[in-house]
Amino acid sequence: MSTVSKLKRQLQDVLRYLWVAALATGVNLGSAVIYREQLGMGFTSSVTAGYATGILVGFFLSRSFSFKNRTSSGAKTESVKFLFVTFCAYLVTMGAGWLILASLSYLFQVAPTWHDTAVAISGFTGQRWINRELLANAGGIGIGFFVNFFGHKFLTFRSTGALDRIRRKATT
Repeated sequence: MSTVSKLKRQLQDVLRYLWVAALATGVNLGSAVIYREQLGMGFTSSVTAGYATGILVGFFLSRSFSFKNRTSSGAKTESVKFLFVTFCAYLVTMGAGWLILASLSYLFQVAPTWHDTAVAISGFTGQRWINRELLANAGGIGIGFFVNFFGHKFLTFRSTGALDRIRRKATT
């Protein structure tokens, strides 16, 4: 396979995953807002529940669309690896989200109350109000995207043999 063909395939992989991630992120953010606003959950709980909802959408779409031509060990093994990679990405997403939220609170010198607080950002088009929580959550998801993509590309939907080795050691 030529270098150009490899680059084209890699770009197609990224674009397919980006589409799936965008859809799962929309589900993640939308459900987090519903959990927060309609069910009264706290920031961390609503983001976690939204993340879990997005995980379900992301797994099935990633398996059937993004990484469909990969060799792997089947749905059960893929789901275990998917949850592991997603949990690692969740930790990155939450850490980045909290850091962004704290930074916005410091930058705009507002108390870090986590609900119904907006920050004013001046720009060329005038003043816009942006919810700090939503901005922090979206920023964290954007950073976690890279952990997810590379983890799923190189671990989840590829047969690495690692789980087989672990199973063999566990039975001996």
